[in-house]
Amino acid sequence: MHTTGKAVPQDGQDGRPDAELLRVPADSVETLLHHEPFLERIFEQSPHPMWVSDARGVPLRTNAALRDLLRVTDAELVGKYCLLEDPLVAAQGFMPLVQAVFEQGRTARFALDYDTSLLPSLPLAHRVQLILDMTISPLLDTEGKVTNAVIQPLDITRATQVEGTLRKVSMALEQSPVSVVIADTKGTIEYVNPKFTEVSGYSTADAIGQNTRLVNSGLQPRETYLRLWNTLRAGEVWEGNLQNRTKAGALVWEHVKISPIRDAEARIVAYVAIKEDITERKKAEAERRELSAQLHQAQKLESLGSLAGGVAHDLNNVLAAILSSASMHRETLGDAGGGLAKSLDTIARACLRGRDVVKGLLYFAHKDLETVGEVDLNALAEDIVQLLDSAILKQVRIFTDLQEPLGEIEGDAGALSHALMNLCVNSMDAMPAGGVITIRTRRNPGGTIELRVQDSGQGMSPEVAKKAVEPFFTTKPRGKGTGLGLSMVHGTMKAHKGSLEIRSVPGQGTEMILTFPCLAEPVVPPGLAVAAAAAPAPEGSGFLRILLVDADDLVREAIPPLLMALGHRVEVAQSGLELLKRLEAGLEVDLVILDMNMPNLNGAQTLPLLLALCPDQAVLMSTGFIDEELAPLLQAHPRVMSIRKPFTLDEIRETLQWVKSKAPVSG
Repeated sequence: MHTTGKAVPQDGQDGRPDAELLRVPADSVETLLHHEPFLERIFEQSPHPMWVSDARGVPLRTNAALRDLLRVTDAELVGKYCLLEDPLVAAQGFMPLVQAVFEQGRTARFALDYDTSLLPSLPLAHRVQLILDMTISPLLDTEGKVTNAVIQPLDITRATQVEGTLRKVSMALEQSPVSVVIADTKGTIEYVNPKFTEVSGYSTADAIGQNTRLVNSGLQPRETYLRLWNTLRAGEVWEGNLQNRTKAGALVWEHVKISPIRDAEARIVAYVAIKEDITERKKAEAERRELSAQLHQAQKLESLGSLAGGVAHDLNNVLAAILSSASMHRETLGDAGGGLAKSLDTIARACLRGRDVVKGLLYFAHKDLETVGEVDLNALAEDIVQLLDSAILKQVRIFTDLQEPLGEIEGDAGALSHALMNLCVNSMDAMPAGGVITIRTRRNPGGTIELRVQDSGQGMSPEVAKKAVEPFFTTKPRGKGTGLGLSMVHGTMKAHKGSLEIRSVPGQGTEMILTFPCLAEPVVPPGLAVAAAAAPAPEGSGFLRILLVDADDLVREAIPPLLMALGHRVEVAQSGLELLKRLEAGLEVDLVILDMNMPNLNGAQTLPLLLALCPDQAVLMSTGFIDEELAPLLQAHPRVMSIRKPFTLDEIRETLQWVKSKAPVSG
């Protein structure tokens, strides 16, 4: 039993001791208690619990209200200490207080925690848990002597519980992790909790009496607040997100839920708003959206890169067929071709130009580093600047800020020159009235090298900058741009395992930042070019037996006449499987020209099977682009080399001379 007790002596309102108000003759007490029917009925039927005790606190008389309250009978109380004598009650100081009333003749009040539920010996029917406000009043005789005491316990259990609940509610509001605001029906603030003051920066004194507009940021449309108030006045709950402003001017996002408060007659008398600060959550959501957009952009570019690679492969086959036929006929005509020879030369040049366009597509697809070696970005930048100085308009000035020593990177110098030229041309286009281009190089502490191209041009909006590397996206007038320049730069950087970053502000220019991994050790070129394997030998008179393996009909039709025009014998196969079957059947050739990109069994898959059948077989891998699968094949097999489609007559002649130098030639 948890017990608390406190005595509060009190005087009467007229200044006399309360005992004088109850003064009766000493010999009249028993009469009043036992022989006066009228007073007996008043005492017994009073709704207020009470008993009369002697100086020891022993009950002499009890009424029905008391017996009902304590769940006892008159016989269990009268003449006995009973429950009032148990140690749990005694510990609260009840008995000494009764004695003090007899000694001082003054009324006392006492709060008693009367909890008998912890007394196992007490019958269940008698167990109660009560909080009693005890008033102990003295009964005086005509001589002013205290003869008895009237004890009136008032049951305040429910009131105390309600008070405790309200106290907990108040503590919950004060300690709530969310802001709580109570306002009247006009929006005047009546209460704010500490969390509100913490988030908003307004003190309680600042907020009380102000309208809820105090924290409005002005960024929400007026219609938002109209819907809010219409919802509340209809007696419904409004819920949503609002961007509010603190006293210091900072913006905060809050998830707000506002509910009407109703009185006993169900009339709306106030509103309570529960507000959760979701600023950090909003920031996290914005970051997730940005990352999602970046991922979507990367996936889109990756898909377009794959598409570009496929288109480039098909175009290379078409160009290979045209260039081979034109080269073969041009070779046949010799010096006496006249107008026809010029036409064939034009066709060949057009094919080579188309090959460069396809190469650009492969840069975008980041699948093509044709000649890999050590590249000095400073030297590359100086070459580009020297070239541009003689070509650009005088109102555009180019400056360099090149760090020395810079170090070298591993890459394709041709592809990187093309990328840097693209960036410089874009910068000039962004400065039609003139300006400054600055090319900088830096070696970063983190093991990377940067090449920056900065201009003082028109700049780009964030929306344009995000789309700048998309293929065919351009802000230039019709006919002045293809929209492939930055796409190719982006692809070139991917192929170099680097990155392209665009920093631009409208009206303040643009800076393109190319970041490359540093070269840790000297690079040994993988020998993709024919010359890396061996110097070409002089062309002999013997012919080669060549088996051309390609899935494309145009290639199988156009390449053999070119090879035969050079004096070689040619057979064709349309798949790797057909090649293997013919070799197993006993076919012997000096050279297999094997296409890398074929359906089902491609060149990289066919090559080890071919070499298992013919270990010394010379193989020329024909491909539209140099991919990751090809380089290790060339390094692992000295009699395997590569040639780029479409190839010119001189390129295939040089390659075949090398084959002759390495193998016995038929004939």
